[in-house]
Amino acid sequence: MPDVVLGVALRAHRRLESLKVVLAELKRYGTFPGVRVFAHVLADRPAPEVEALLKSVATPELHWELSPFPLLERGKENFLRAQNLQLDRLEQLYNPDWIYVADDDFAFEAVGIESELPAALASRNVDAWFCRVLFLQDAPNKFNPRRVHNSIRLFRHDRGFRHLDKRMLSMPDALHDSAIISGRTGQLRTPLFEVGGFTLADRRAVYDAYAAAGKVDSFTGALLSPGPLHEFPLDYDAAYGDWKNPFAAEEPENP
Repeated sequence: MPDVVLGVALRAHRRLESLKVVLAELKRYGTFPGVRVFAHVLADRPAPEVEALLKSVATPELHWELSPFPLLERGKENFLRAQNLQLDRLEQLYNPDWIYVADDDFAFEAVGIESELPAALASRNVDAWFCRVLFLQDAPNKFNPRRVHNSIRLFRHDRGFRHLDKRMLSMPDALHDSAIISGRTGQLRTPLFEVGGFTLADRRAVYDAYAAAGKVDSFTGALLSPGPLHEFPLDYDAAYGDWKNPFAAEEPENP
């Protein structure tokens, strides 16, 4: 049986250290049985050191380019426009079977994804996988419960389908609705760890960027008013088992 081709639509900004981790993890995913990984990186006004890193890691399996437009500008978001551009590039370059929509500040929990990703991509009954994003804050095993986000970020690709610029989805509208209506969705147990708001300074910067684009709501407000933090894995899934945060050198003991 041929390997499944996973196309990754990765957005990069100004975060150098987390981007290094994300790129290393994507390369590791490509070592999983039955999986080949190819990535397109869209760099949105990257810091000079981020651009230098992307130039140094570019290969036939990883293509990058500068975004021709800002992803966030005053009063406007351009994420769907960016995702359509990346779908164009991934089709042209790699013709993927599946798409994973990624960013430079999150990666899957490193132990669970080793078995769950190959199984998810081999599924005959699921076209779209919901992925829970845990926004880590202040410690490598603490997350903000007011910002837990569950959406489709891994989906079976069908050539030619694009976002209609109506709803903020990671999967093109028609494919998304078809998967939902037909019941061909699944839920990954392995979470995504997001570190873009790890420190208070990070959170303020993210909030300010969204506020400038006109996106102020309870979800963005939780960046600065998180309430009591939850602990992973105890408050996520007490029976989760072995785990590793790819962004942290050492992990706390499981309870």
